[in-house]
Amino acid sequence: MKRKLKQGLVVSLSIATTIACTQLAAADKSSAEAIPAWAASELSLWQSLGLIKGNADGTIQPNRAVTKSEFVTMLNRVFNFAKESTQAFSDVPASAWYASEIAKAHAAGIVTGDQNGKMAPLENLSREKAALILSRLFQVKAAASSSGAFKDDQQVSKWAMDAVHAMKAAGYIAGTPEGLFQPGKELTRAEAVKMINNIMGTLVADASKHSNVNGRNLVVNTAGSILSGIHLTGNLYITPGVGEGNLTIENSKIDGTIYVMGGGVHSVELDDTQAGSILINKQDSAVRVVLNGSSTTNGIHILSDARLENTTSSSPNVTVASGTDNQVTLAGDYGDVTVISDTTLGMESATAANLSIASTANGSSITLDAGTTVDKLTADGSAEIKGAGKVENATINANGVKLETAPKNVIVNADSATIGGQVVVKGGTSSGGNPGGIGGSGPSVDEIKQFTYSEVEQKFGNTGPQGDVKLYLQLKQDPTYQKSANPKANALPNLVNAGNYVNADLDIKPSIFAALRGVNTSVLKEARDYLWIGTDSGVTRVDLATNEMVTYTTDSGDLADNKVLLLVDDKKTGVYAVTENGVSHIMN
Repeated sequence: MKRKLKQGLVVSLSIATTIACTQLAAADKSSAEAIPAWAASELSLWQSLGLIKGNADGTIQPNRAVTKSEFVTMLNRVFNFAKESTQAFSDVPASAWYASEIAKAHAAGIVTGDQNGKMAPLENLSREKAALILSRLFQVKAAASSSGAFKDDQQVSKWAMDAVHAMKAAGYIAGTPEGLFQPGKELTRAEAVKMINNIMGTLVADASKHSNVNGRNLVVNTAGSILSGIHLTGNLYITPGVGEGNLTIENSKIDGTIYVMGGGVHSVELDDTQAGSILINKQDSAVRVVLNGSSTTNGIHILSDARLENTTSSSPNVTVASGTDNQVTLAGDYGDVTVISDTTLGMESATAANLSIASTANGSSITLDAGTTVDKLTADGSAEIKGAGKVENATINANGVKLETAPKNVIVNADSATIGGQVVVKGGTSSGGNPGGIGGSGPSVDEIKQFTYSEVEQKFGNTGPQGDVKLYLQLKQDPTYQKSANPKANALPNLVNAGNYVNADLDIKPSIFAALRGVNTSVLKEARDYLWIGTDSGVTRVDLATNEMVTYTTDSGDLADNKVLLLVDDKKTGVYAVTENGVSHIMN
């Protein structure tokens, strides 16, 4: 029994099939009904798989026209669809045997009904309607050329033209010897099986291990199987029938696309497998897809909730086109990551050569965790980029972009962008982690690391950290300044980063080490990871996790002189250091 089950559930279907008119012949003279010889093997196979079922008298009526309900029922069984649409059709009684099958096909998007809310479930299916349904189910791409596929192209309905041409170009349908498609001709049950069988290819419908299956396409409709040594010249379809289960593909080569429509959080895994491309589109819940070993692919497209993990040495390109309510997570190394729809994307311990936000992705939310690095970010659509991940270079071309952590280098071509909580105006450029334009048209740090007092007055902005530095120097250099004009300076605030930092003598900002001899000023970063201390001998940065200390002085080229009067938190990774003769921006 076990042997019979394995033979019946995994069958390589490699017979080249057409839907041309062929003379029917009896395959079994002892049978009560005539079985077309050209479809006998497929009909027998499909009966053993339960994809078609005979009548009470045991006949399967292969020569009778197939109805729409019967056709989609066959497809539902091939893909093992379970989800049903709640859409009601006036000509589909709830009590009809086909009501559930129509609901499944509608939920899968392979039949839609007409504008009057009718499905016509009992109509005899024409060849062009069958081609349309199959092109939807198997996601057959439009043909490069849309003319001259058949001599009777003018008889093909406009709504079916693209599908018919795509199916013809892919080699799934062929015309008569005269080159005709006969689009309106009714399809028989035998022709329907033959047509589906041709595009389906091999069917895996159990949880066993299957090795060395070759052919064009392969359909997996049950969880738990292991595919090993598979070589397909076409596509692999992981159907919704896999549900929340697992599937492993190892040491295989799929020249076409792996369509991931099923699988759970414990994954669809590719081990040492090459795929032309991968398309992830699983309804209702997330699927985890993992690339291991020497696995490669030319591109991954994500249309639904998904977690993608890449542990290989390759860096595949990823396109994220999932919806507003979807969550996509990427872990590992990637080349180009392109977001083309409004979605939520997270990158965990990931790298990307390029992260592009298309103009169609307005409103996207992207989180880069602390272990993530993006070499180049291009924002053509508004998005919020959160997290402590590093962005080396950013170009902002759209208004409404927010970056929680400032990139090392940034160019703002939009009217403005919010970087590190501060507004950067159009034309702002920066490097070294200090966005130009914060608080005004501030200078680029790498262009001018040290500033004279006059440069601060001319180039620093009037708000934010630069504004604090500018105000301090204005007060310090104002000979008319009187203590009474700044009454708040009489009492030192107890906050290390107090807004009014000038003391009564205009010497220093209140320090958390005010009583510590030799300390003039200090800044404790908001994250409480670093403490910056200013003295008469320079600036010292203390790593509070390791107690490691780094000193910045005139000799190291970081300060104009060593007597530090004031440190101002730059709200990023470093500080502005005001000395007797100048101002320096020191980045961590």
